[in-house]
Amino acid sequence: MTFTYTPETPDDVTRVRYHIGDTDETAARLSDEEIQFAIDEAGGWKAAVIWSIDRIIALLADESGQSLDWLTIDRGDAIEAYEKLKKAKVAQLGITGPASGRIRGRAVYTRRYDDTDANWG
Repeated sequence: MTFTYTPETPDDVTRVRYHIGDTDETAARLSDEEIQFAIDEAGGWKAAVIWSIDRIIALLADESGQSLDWLTIDRGDAIEAYEKLKKAKVAQLGITGPASGRIRGRAVYTRRYDDTDANWG
């Protein structure tokens, strides 16, 4: 796992690390390669910030609910904190589109002409 964080000469990986708070090599959540992949796929470092936060949330969710005898690990607070960070970064960086998480769908229920209320519910 490669880790670089050079705020004195920032590149896109460093920018993403800064915004997601992944600046400590001893406790790194993502590798440089994962961050670079997010930059390439998202089309830039700003959208990659959101992708990277989503990745960290997924990793934390995968680790949640582990228990061993008397010890229980719950990452719910960390997940909630990253979700708040994501909302803040969407606003701060002016992210729009799919990466923003603002796209919402809606369900449209249709009924056949011969259907009656008796069949619903």
